[in-house]
Amino acid sequence: VTWDGKEILQEMPSEFFIKGFVNVSFHDPAKKDLIDPGQGALPLRTVTARLPKIVDLTVNRWSKHIDAIIRMRQLAEGQDGHCGNFNLDASDDTKALIL
Repeated sequence: VTWDGKEILQEMPSEFFIKGFVNVSFHDPAKKDLIDPGQGALPLRTVTARLPKIVDLTVNRWSKHIDAIIRMRQLAEGQDGHCGNFNLDASDDTKALIL
């Protein structure tokens, strides 16, 4: 993991932060950090990041792949993304409507 071209989180556990901006940690996962429960028995390390405006990034680092999830509050002016537009209406989250 790098930040501004420098390696961070080189050991486990470790933490990197810039006060008021970002807090990133590399650690053994807590139950809440497991993105794919079907993989729960496999060895796992997790990177979590808290970003401005309460955006949370969780990355599960497996031996041959990663799983990642971004959690955030819904934006008042609306938003769009890979999984839809965050309005709780699945009917307007089709591939054709979100591309």
